[in-house]
Order: sequence, then C-alpha cells, then structure tokens
Amino acid sequence: MNKEAADAISPYLGKPPDNGVSYYGLNYALGINVTTGNLTPTADWGWNTKHHFTDDVCDLLTLMFQVDNIEEYDPYETDNDGNVSGNDLYDKMWSYDKSYLNGTLPIKDGSLSADLFESDIDEYRKVDSEQGKIQQGYSYYDFDADTDLQKLVSWSDEDPSFWENWKNYGFWDTLFGDIPEETGKTFSPIQVLEEDDLKGTDKEVSERLAVHVKDIEAIKQAYEDAVTIDPANPEDEECYLVLFRFATSDYYSAPVTIINYDATLNSKKYIDGQAYMAWESVFFDFDVIDLTFNKDGVYTVIPVVSDPIDIVNDLTSPTDMGDDGLNIFHLYHAEQPYRGELFDTDG
Repeated sequence: MNKEAADAISPYLGKPPDNGVSYYGLNYALGINVTTGNLTPTADWGWNTKHHFTDDVCDLLTLMFQVDNIEEYDPYETDNDGNVSGNDLYDKMWSYDKSYLNGTLPIKDGSLSADLFESDIDEYRKVDSEQGKIQQGYSYYDFDADTDLQKLVSWSDEDPSFWENWKNYGFWDTLFGDIPEETGKTFSPIQVLEEDDLKGTDKEVSERLAVHVKDIEAIKQAYEDAVTIDPANPEDEECYLVLFRFATSDYYSAPVTIINYDATLNSKKYIDGQAYMAWESVFFDFDVIDLTFNKDGVYTVIPVVSDPIDIVNDLTSPTDMGDDGLNIFHLYHAEQPYRGELFDTDG
C-alpha cells in the first residue's frame, strides 16, 4: 500500500468509530469484492466505507503489516514476498495494546487482548465427550490414532461453482481451468514415521504427511537422529519418531480494495492488488502430556517431557490478488467473515 494510505489508517487501528458505524471521516476506506459499476458501489465487507453500501461492516481493525510485492501464492514455496511470518505475527500479537473491548485471554506468560480473536470457534470443531472437551480457551483431549481421523478438505472437494472459482482465482484462470484439482485426504492424528514416509522431494513429503513444506527438513533431521545409533555410546539406542497432527485449520484470505476518496473533487480511486486480509487459527499453551501404545493388548504409557508451546503460522496472500502492486498492505481483523482458500494445516 502506498505510504499515504498506510499513514492515514495506522492511527485508527484498535479504535472503534464514535458514531457506531464504520465511518471515521478519513479519505481512505477498505473493501472486499467492491463493485464500482454504478453510482453507489457495493462490497461484501468494508472498513470506513461511506454511504452504508457494505453488507458486513468492520468496526475494528487490529493489526497491519507492510510486505513486498507478490504475484501469486504458492503453498509449496518456503518463502513468498507477500508472507507475514508467524514469528512477526506472534510478536505483534504480544505487543498489541490498543484495545481491550472484549477483555483479555489468559496465556501462560501473561494475557492477550481478546479483540484479536473471534468470540467463539466453529460449531463443528467443538467436542464434549469422554475423551475431553475442545472449545475456545482451555481445551483437553485424548486423541485416538484409530478413531480420531482428521479430514483435510481441498477446494475442489466442496464442488465450487464457476462464480466461486472466479471470485477466488480470477476470471481467466477459472475460464481455462487453471485452479487446484487436488482432493482431500483422511489421516490419523498420530503416525509413527518410517523411512519410506520421508522419500521424495519436500513437496511430495509435505503432501504425503499433511504438514507444512517448511517443516520437512527438520522432520527428516529428527528422523535421522532417532534411528541413528552412536557406536561410541553404549546407552544410545534406536528410537521412533512420532508425528502428531492434532488439527486442520481453515485459512481465510481475500484481496482488499483500497478506496481513496477525494473530498474536494467528490471522486473515488479504487486501488487493487496492493492489500489483502487474512484470518487463521492459532494455538497457545499447547502441550502433550503422554502417549499410550497398544501392542497385542498390552498398553504402555510413555510420559512426554515438553514445555507448552504457542503455534502461530505464517499469513499468505490469496492466490489471485488482481492487479499487482508494490508494498502490499496486510490487515488482520479478528471478526473476518469472508472465506478464501483452505490450503494449510496446523500441526
């Protein structure tokens, strides 16, 4: 995004409008799926939009990042110019102190503003059974490798219409069939890795194991360390490397149009390809207590010694940004309703 727009919007992060609608009196506004072919433009989502033309009004922006130009997101590239790294997002979340309209969420090392998060998780993700309880906030659960199979859903599994493909991948890619054709897969949350599981390119291994391609090198090294025996160390023995994939997460992203109002000339300028919005699941204080193995009816419980960890993944631009521009401006809004692509998994 151009510096003028970024500088204008920055002071209003974390500030709800005084009059209860998304209008701050600025010369800049933001919208998703903005239609400009009539006197009153429309949008599926908007911040600081005038004339009340927005279906879903955003009354609070929280986080903002400036990143480099990007043409198209490739989930198998380890570096993309339009990314916001998970570490940068994590640091920004911890340093956020602009608003506490929804209170705070307790974390092991302190607390975070609840304004950064949705007020609840999706109903289909909630679990309350003998194995535990999954909810927003503190959750506990005993995963079973045989029964708690995870389903990773691809875009094509949902049988998207031509219009849905057009909105997410652009007209020309949709017209010529240049959209993802992969199908979803079902996998166990707990998997003991074997040598064959790690054969092939990082992309092939990533698809096979349903983990992020950036983690493959570390997984391969951990496997080698586990199976390699040091002949000089009599206490060293061959070990097993257990992969634990505890969740699949929806990732939402959509191109955002920058609307530049010129009050003097009563005109508008619509800037595409320079901004996008994204939303994802994050996990705090995640810990594995123990693993139980069943061999021929004999159960062995192995305690796991680990510190609770926080899991925050990278943010990436949509696959189709429209017109490309420099200095893409990434916004994070906790109540983002727009569905983009589902292409990543946490774990």
